[in-house]
Amino acid sequence: NTGEARFTRLVISDKTGKPVKDIFYKSKFTFNMELEVLKKLTHVMVDVKISSRDGIVITHSLTHFDDYKIKELSVGKHSIEAEFENNLLPGGYSITIGIHSATTGTATIDYLENVSEFTVLSIAEPGQNNYPFNWVYGSINPKTTWKINA
Repeated sequence: NTGEARFTRLVISDKTGKPVKDIFYKSKFTFNMELEVLKKLTHVMVDVKISSRDGIVITHSLTHFDDYKIKELSVGKHSIEAEFENNLLPGGYSITIGIHSATTGTATIDYLENVSEFTVLSIAEPGQNNYPFNWVYGSINPKTTWKINA
């Protein structure tokens, strides 16, 4: 870490903005981060990794992946939100957050590994379908198009 900025807060919230540690199956969630910038930053990228509790990275979201370029962050506190479509299967997960130089791609300004944990429940929000099985294989449920030709 370079000491130019530091994450000071991470809150997981549900789609209504309520802080949670348990997330309904298939329900959107947001990571709300606060970053204290101690020295003006230019051309940076923020990332969030979601890992299984045994350390296997399940997803990696980076501002550059979504073509969200951060040209400058002034000295002071900044709020950062990352909203996720929930394709995670029921189970426990941990969160890693970081901010890095976008020009070199390797200079890490701040990085907090496994800073928080959350659980995706097998129950869904009222009116939605719960996870239908008493077993889980894998960690994500990717959108899949099926065709069966007879």
